[in-house]
Amino acid sequence: MPSGSAYRSTRLALALSLLCWISHFPQIACVAEYKTGPKNYEDFFNRGVKVSSKAAREKLPNQIEKSKVDVLGAVLKKQVESLRKSSNKELELVFLIDSSASVGAENFFNELKFVKKLLADFTVEYNATRVSVITFSSRNRVVKHIDHVSEISVNNHKCSLFEEQLPTITYQGGGTYTLGAVLQAQVHYLHHIKIIVQKLSFTYEES
Repeated sequence: MPSGSAYRSTRLALALSLLCWISHFPQIACVAEYKTGPKNYEDFFNRGVKVSSKAAREKLPNQIEKSKVDVLGAVLKKQVESLRKSSNKELELVFLIDSSASVGAENFFNELKFVKKLLADFTVEYNATRVSVITFSSRNRVVKHIDHVSEISVNNHKCSLFEEQLPTITYQGGGTYTLGAVLQAQVHYLHHIKIIVQKLSFTYEES
């Protein structure tokens, strides 16, 4: 079994409040960083048009939000597809999932469903795709639930992930301490990075 230091892999960190895709929050401030060649997705940051009438200004925020969510979703879809088609099947995925009160219990479990859907076409096992899941809400509620990245085992496969591990994750409630989740991921995983083939990071905040 390969050691963590010898394991050549792509590491993908996703900081996700996953229900942003369906515009759950009235306002969403989105920051995306995705660079693969000369294009830096300026269109994402420059969506929307200037308007002069009051009626148009009242409609503008929702129009911009929808447009940016669409662009962000397209970027994520493109990146995931490229990973699925890559000849390098060694992949490590770290999911940071919002478990705060602003998300709510129902939407929190929809986030977990999204994780399962995203992983459906990946081979999850110790020598292919390895998965870690961190939930976050208040400062004292940043929890690492699943860690296939640093705890390598032949028992860490898709069946155990879907049927045993993900169902044990519970909703927390509380505040939204996104920074704590990012720091947790950085401390436990990202400082081990030796080779980065592709990198994608998304941060969603309730404004």
